[in-house]
Amino acid sequence: MAKKIEIQGSAITITDTGSGIIEVAHPSKDTWYKQEDLDNGRISLYDSNGTTGRGMSSIEFPPIDLSDAVDSSDVSFTAVSFREFCQNNLGYNAQAQSLSVTALGWEQIIDSQYTSGSPLTITAGTTTILDNNANSRVNTYLPQGVTQLYNSSNSKIEPIQLGDAYLIRVDFTAYTSSPSGLAELQYDIGDGVTPIIEVVRSFTFPKGTGAGNAGKYSTSTLVPALSDFVANGCVLQVESITGDTTIYDLKYDISRINVGR
Repeated sequence: MAKKIEIQGSAITITDTGSGIIEVAHPSKDTWYKQEDLDNGRISLYDSNGTTGRGMSSIEFPPIDLSDAVDSSDVSFTAVSFREFCQNNLGYNAQAQSLSVTALGWEQIIDSQYTSGSPLTITAGTTTILDNNANSRVNTYLPQGVTQLYNSSNSKIEPIQLGDAYLIRVDFTAYTSSPSGLAELQYDIGDGVTPIIEVVRSFTFPKGTGAGNAGKYSTSTLVPALSDFVANGCVLQVESITGDTTIYDLKYDISRINVGR
């Protein structure tokens, strides 16, 4: 008869569908599967919470032929669907509310509009949004199911959910018109009417003035996704405090390093 493998509460259970007897009931957070056996058509589950001195599992459950296994809806498992079932429900994932490492990830966004020949100049005493046009993206390693972390249409970093944490790295080349040049990189999580400056990073220009003394700047900042950030997103902007500030070669690296819960 078929073996029904499902999650009931905080346990994984294996039930013989003919007799109705639950043959295995074990904490899902302490259970994992053998990949090599699944590739050969067999389901082998074991207690992942402890191993013997030889590195073998201290508890292994009776193996099941993949062809005999069904899910909670009596649908036959395939190797792919059973692997997904394990990744979504067993081991660390179950203990951390089904969080898997695929929920974490990063994106790199590279601007093309501001170059050394056509830079962005911010006049002294004004503030300008860094509108990275995202001409080039590295998005292979985004969190699973997420298409972007930076929205180039509104120049906003947009968190996925409340309680997340994001590491935001900003790289650019800049120079000033003033020997005492001073500027600030600001992280604004306001609604577009009332600014809420979450973070400020000041930068000076020790090499001197003019394009010939341009310097490369890089800063990384942890920004928690609390209510204002989630509701409004985050705009990166530069206030040129002393002297005109000129910027080009703009790049962002945005990483989701924690998932809200």
